[in-house]
Amino acid sequence: MGRQIWMQWLLWVFFLYGILEFVKKFLYRYQWHREKVPRRITLVVKDGEGYIEGLLRIVHGHGFAVDVLDDHSQDATKEIVQRLSDELENIYLIEGNFQKVAGDLSDSALPAEMGVKK
Repeated sequence: MGRQIWMQWLLWVFFLYGILEFVKKFLYRYQWHREKVPRRITLVVKDGEGYIEGLLRIVHGHGFAVDVLDDHSQDATKEIVQRLSDELENIYLIEGNFQKVAGDLSDSALPAEMGVKK
């Protein structure tokens, strides 16, 4: 009789250990134990009124933070991005002259020309 009780206890211990290992592997698989690192995308747009709202909603839906660099759009791109930045988290509008950025990245006057708006 005493031997059967020990065998039952031993089976329960193995069973519980198996469940514990399963839960641990499940959590590691989905990486809930790790610190989340924010993913960030930078979009440079000019006159993107026709596509920018859909693009931002899709990218934001996948968990990305989005910096939108607006290069003096002549349409409503700036207003659309500003409205979405008020509505959704982690969407930022940055305005400036980015043709100069493409021409000379080492220009020391560059940060003074860029205005960051949230």
